[in-house]
Amino acid sequence: MSRLPRALAGLQGTVYVLTGLWPLVHMPSFLAVTGPKTDLWLVNTVGWVVTVIGAVLLTSAFRGSPPCRRGGGGDALCRLDVDRAAVGWT
Repeated sequence: MSRLPRALAGLQGTVYVLTGLWPLVHMPSFLAVTGPKTDLWLVNTVGWVVTVIGAVLLTSAFRGSPPCRRGGGGDALCRLDVDRAAVGWT
């Protein structure tokens, strides 16, 4: 894998690990920024999933394995659609 895809996977993985761990480490600050939630178990579940995906992307970046490139891009598109639905973008 060339330098740009590795750098992008590393950046995306870092962002995912940090944002995934945030609600697991300090829920009050997460809720203060993102707004109140009714199902905190779901916030924790998504936090773990995002953290694991980030770790896979970081591993891919360091090893240079291209199969994770598709997974990272697909995951980013799925999150964009979730954000679109949550915010009400048309």
